[in-house]
Amino acid sequence: MKSFTAIIWGLLDQVQSLALSAFTKDRGSFFHNAAAVGRVEVSRTGSRVITFHETGLWTSLDRQTIDFRNIYQWRLSDRDDTIRLTHLRYGTDNPVHLVDFTPLRPDTLQSVQPHICGSDQYSAELGTDGGGILLSWRIRGPSKNDVLNCRYSTEKNTPGHTYEN
Repeated sequence: MKSFTAIIWGLLDQVQSLALSAFTKDRGSFFHNAAAVGRVEVSRTGSRVITFHETGLWTSLDRQTIDFRNIYQWRLSDRDDTIRLTHLRYGTDNPVHLVDFTPLRPDTLQSVQPHICGSDQYSAELGTDGGGILLSWRIRGPSKNDVLNCRYSTEKNTPGHTYEN
């Protein structure tokens, strides 16, 4: 039987689009109950590194929009039991470590430790939903009590959402 880590790893390589939803404590924030859709270009470096090039559009409750671009790198451990997530905002030579995912339950990977950014802590979980991956971030801090949910889809457009770039 395939481990859940192996199932997630196999799906990461097939991702084509994403849909995001944000729930923030700060009602004045652009991201308070905002949603986003986008495309994901996937590239591989060997058998243990997958890079996501994400582009998309955030839309606020009052229909204002902001473009976004992200580059994330997923790395499978040598023992096939942990997946490391880094952000490549400073390039491939200077990755920003976010979290390491390890099995929590048979159908969930959880960050081993939260990512610390200033006084905020970012914890994350990975799960599946049909042909997609669910990534849920919980952000806690003095002025934050936020949730960011991302559904990575293996379809060109996430069902119910379309992003044309």
